[in-house]
This record gives sequence, C-alpha cells and structure tokens, in this order.
Amino acid sequence: QVGDRDGEMVTLNNIGGVYEDLGQYAKALEQYNQALGMAHDAGNPAVESSVLNNTAVVYVVLGEYDQAKALYEQALEIR
Repeated sequence: QVGDRDGEMVTLNNIGGVYEDLGQYAKALEQYNQALGMAHDAGNPAVESSVLNNTAVVYVVLGEYDQAKALYEQALEIR
C-alpha cells in the first residue's frame, strides 16, 4: 500500500525462509521466485543475491546439487 518495493522483496524472502523452516519447500520456492523476479526487475542486487542464496539452500535440501551450485554461482557473481 505504501509502495515499499524493497521491503516487499525482503518480506517475501523472509516468508520463503519460514516455509523452508517448516519443510514446505514448494511454497518456499514460490516465495523466493517471486522475490527474485521483483529484485531483478527493480535492479536490487543485494536482495537478488540473498534470494538466490536462499533458493540454493532449498535445492541442497532437495538433493538437487547442480541447481544449487548454479544458483550459488549466480549469487556470488552478483556479490
């Protein structure tokens, strides 16, 4: 309502973390993907790299190591 896009991205990222902690990985990925798209579109590399890192963690838990590695590398490149 107030137009705080950065705050919205960070909040979506945090909600993804809650879903991750609950073991609801599909919901976590949905939140992370939404935050990632917003961060990329807004040109916010700090949030984008954080979300990429968090998304990679989910893929590690799911055993999808190649996907996780690719996301970690993207996060590192941005940082």
